[in-house]
Parts: sequence; C-alpha cells; structure tokens
Amino acid sequence: MTEEPGINPYTPPSAELKPARGEGEDAGLFPASNNKRFANYVIDTIAFYALAANLDTIFIAVDDAVPVAWILRFFEALGEFGPFLLGVSVTVIYYFFQEAIFGRTLGKWITRTKVVTLDGKHPHVMQLLGRTLARLVPCEPFSFLGSNGWHDRWSGTVVIDLTADEDLKISPKMRKFFR
Repeated sequence: MTEEPGINPYTPPSAELKPARGEGEDAGLFPASNNKRFANYVIDTIAFYALAANLDTIFIAVDDAVPVAWILRFFEALGEFGPFLLGVSVTVIYYFFQEAIFGRTLGKWITRTKVVTLDGKHPHVMQLLGRTLARLVPCEPFSFLGSNGWHDRWSGTVVIDLTADEDLKISPKMRKFFR
C-alpha cells in the first residue's frame, strides 16, 4: 500500500460539526430595533428608580429575617460618596443579576428581547459585569446614536429580537458593526 506524499495516515478523521440550534453563525440573531431598545431603556429606568426609591421598604421587610441595618450604616458612613456607591450597587443588582440569571431585564421581558453574545450564546459573567458597569459611563444612552450602544460593543454582546423574522437576521459580515 503506497502513501500519498504530505498526508499523515495517523491523522484522526474529522467531520464538520454543525452548531446546536440557536448557536454559531446561523444562530438566528435578529437585532432588536431602536424602538424596542428605547422601550427597554424607558421601562428599565422606571423599574430601576422604583427599586431605588423603595430600598428602605425592602430593607425593612427583610430586616426581620436578615439584619440589614449595617448596610445602611455603611452607606451613611461614606458621607457624600455613599449615595453614589448605593446607586452603583442598585445598578449592579438590577441589571447584572437579571441578565445573568435570565438574559433579560424587565424591559427585555416586556419587549421580547434578550442579551446574547455575537454567536448567540448566553454571555459569561465578565461580559455581563462589563455591560452593567458600562452603563455607569456618563452619556452612555447617547451612544445609541451610532450603530450600537457602548455597553453592547464593549462587552461583545447584542440585544436580539425574539419575535423578528428571517429578513432581519445579522449576517456574519454585519456582525463587525456590533463589536
């Protein structure tokens, strides 16, 4: 038996594996429209401020089970920096935990959109943390006047529309604009 030159007979066979449905290049990534993104922003802003405004009520309700008075004393001890740090904490609680657990915030549930990576998978923890912290940059909502918001571009994520049709799919060539 003669061997062909340049071919290793001991190389294991290979097969092209197709990604599971909802993953890979054919992940069905349909970018959410600017209208839905704006609706997400409005709904999430209202829910965020409702959460922030009712923190004392939440703390009082939970205080019977878990003493949380030390948390309030901690923020009070920080003086003028306390409210800022409390706002950052509420932002992380609101956005990070919802997107880490569900891939969606309240606004995204209502508009039927979801956060995914550029290949259609659930973002990992560091992407979601970066996405959340990018929201703290001043004027970040105005970054949507371009192609995509900073919290999407910097974290390598995209918000997709779960109700969109095939014509709105992000092609592999267009994904570079979402990075």
